[in-house]
Amino acid sequence: MKKSKQARRVSDNWKTQFGYYLMIIVPVLLIFVFHYIPMAGVYMAFIDYKPAKGILGSEFIGLLNFKQFFTSIDFVRVFRNTLCYNVANIALVNIFAGYLFALLLYEIKSKVANKIFHTCMLLPAFLSWTVVSAALLLILHPDSGMLNSLLEALGMHPVSWYQEKEYWPYIIMIAWIYKDAGMASIYYYSALLNIDTELFDAANLDGAGRIRQIWYISLPATSKVLCITLISQLGSILSGGISPFYELTFNNGVLYETTQVLGTYLYNGIGGGRFSFSAAVGLTQSIVGLILVLTVNTVIKKIDPESAMF
Repeated sequence: MKKSKQARRVSDNWKTQFGYYLMIIVPVLLIFVFHYIPMAGVYMAFIDYKPAKGILGSEFIGLLNFKQFFTSIDFVRVFRNTLCYNVANIALVNIFAGYLFALLLYEIKSKVANKIFHTCMLLPAFLSWTVVSAALLLILHPDSGMLNSLLEALGMHPVSWYQEKEYWPYIIMIAWIYKDAGMASIYYYSALLNIDTELFDAANLDGAGRIRQIWYISLPATSKVLCITLISQLGSILSGGISPFYELTFNNGVLYETTQVLGTYLYNGIGGGRFSFSAAVGLTQSIVGLILVLTVNTVIKKIDPESAMF
């Protein structure tokens, strides 16, 4: 009797949930084809891949590609740039600027004004880095750029921005904040909207100012979102994408000292035919990212189990 009841429940569940199962087939297939099947290519990191011989016919060299990467003159520079840029991106763009924008939006009580500002903040996220790069060129062009024109009008010498490496960490971070901070604010803004407004009213009656209300009400109420953002972002701390570094600088070798990251390093390696070496670098990225995600999630789980991602 029990087995027949369980079988009937399973059958009923399949009938009621059949539409949902159909909807999930395509996403599952896409994940399997584009994320799981390519994992077999990890083997390329351990061979001296020759296109003419194929993967199975190429010589197995073990960890030699990893050794070449860790002992190369580029390793320290590329690793330093990647780590510093992505830590700054997490701290300044995804947490500080995103949370600040969310707080500012939350303080706008007019629905019309809120919609206008919200739209203006989100629009840059839908621009490609190519468009942002073109706009930046109009500002920083050495001959006709707006910034150099302003410097000349003030009696200062123009700067050849695309030849001066020391300015680019600041330029890239400003462009990152402009493009991504608005989108980063959505999660925090949604969390702020779920806070009971009576808490703020009670705090006002007790004489708490806006800063104290943010510190004692807004931050604790959105701490789970902050933790999830931190965990998810740390997984890509050694990647961070190629577009801002490749498109904004036009992959200018003069600027590599402060702008070349693992993403552009991999791209240049693949373009130069160093497929096995690039596979080894990419595998290193993935392993470090996985370790960081598991470590941070474990630490957060011990501090506050409800704020952990898994």
